[in-house]
Amino acid sequence: MRPKLFEYPYRVIRWSTTGTMIEEVAGAAHFSVALAAFEAALNAWRDEEMTLQQGARIMRKGLRPREAPTADGSARSISEGTD
Repeated sequence: MRPKLFEYPYRVIRWSTTGTMIEEVAGAAHFSVALAAFEAALNAWRDEEMTLQQGARIMRKGLRPREAPTADGSARSISEGTD
């Protein structure tokens, strides 16, 4: 049985580019666990907005852009400027 929305005090939510909720990615009873889930979700779903919420309160909001390869073969964030 899938847990109901708001069953956990802390939730990680994935959002579409139009601002609608796609899914609740994780729920946790403790903030430290929820924060770890939030960081993992940012890495798993790059270029998608995530929020860490306690009920309706947004505690963290983030978006991690995909990495683009550079001329020397290393990776850099797409949002970084070119020098």
